[in-house]
Amino acid sequence: MGLKENIQICMPWSVEQLQYVVDHMEEARNFTGLSKRAFAKSIPIQLCLYYRWVSGSTLPQFSCLARLEKTLETFRYVPPVQDRDGLTVEETMAYILQYPFGHIKALCVTMGICPRTWYNWKQGKYQPTLKNLVSVSQHAVANGYRN
Repeated sequence: MGLKENIQICMPWSVEQLQYVVDHMEEARNFTGLSKRAFAKSIPIQLCLYYRWVSGSTLPQFSCLARLEKTLETFRYVPPVQDRDGLTVEETMAYILQYPFGHIKALCVTMGICPRTWYNWKQGKYQPTLKNLVSVSQHAVANGYRN
């Protein structure tokens, strides 16, 4: 699924809330009352990937974030992060899609990504990681962007 199709996924949490969930994955899983295996299966991901998320060696990709959020919302879990200024994932993705390719070189340097990476996101060839989403969201908020 390309980036343009992913924007249709309903993800009302802010990027910072998703970052909190990933940083506190065990806390979120304990809230659900599921075993590690059952929690991973409910997302659905392999158990070894869940362990990599918990250890911090791997961050979830965009499609996994959508499934993780959906799973946690079925248990009525809401991250305890009060972030009124942050963008939702949908707003962050809209920011990526609306930004003109010709003006992003300096922006990409400040975010530590290659302009080609940005272009590939817009084309739907690749999906940003959570780290990328946090960086883009912070840049958008700092520049007064609101969808």
